[in-house]
Amino acid sequence: MATKYNITVSQQIDAPMSKVFGIINDLNQFDAWNPFKPMDPNVKSWLGPITSGEGAEYNYESKKIGTGRMTFTGVYDDSVIRIKMEFLKPNQEVALCEWRLTHVGNGVEMTWTMDGERKFPMTLMVKVLGMDKMMAKHFTDGLGRLKALAEAK
Repeated sequence: MATKYNITVSQQIDAPMSKVFGIINDLNQFDAWNPFKPMDPNVKSWLGPITSGEGAEYNYESKKIGTGRMTFTGVYDDSVIRIKMEFLKPNQEVALCEWRLTHVGNGVEMTWTMDGERKFPMTLMVKVLGMDKMMAKHFTDGLGRLKALAEAK
């Protein structure tokens, strides 16, 4: 039996939606705000042949953070990017993420959501180790880095 999970974090960014969307839609810029890259300076990452828009792909391999792939499965209205996250090692799992921009005042609110299902042993381990709270903290860190990047002149 699998247990569903959802992690959602938001950050207000005082920059035009077009600027923020331009950053998040371009995987060439992802490492500038990727919250997981600082966890392992030796992580190997590479992009697929498409680097923005639907089909864009970011791959990573690391002894500390594992191996996986992130693929943009849908890009909508210059405000929503849907992503398939494939965690390949140490455990195999697929999650669906969404980066959503919403107009707020003179800027935007960026919401990062991840949904998935976990089978029993992983569900217990995640609960005991507080891994969802850790993941939410990483998302918050990444959105903070994105905010700094987007708000820079």
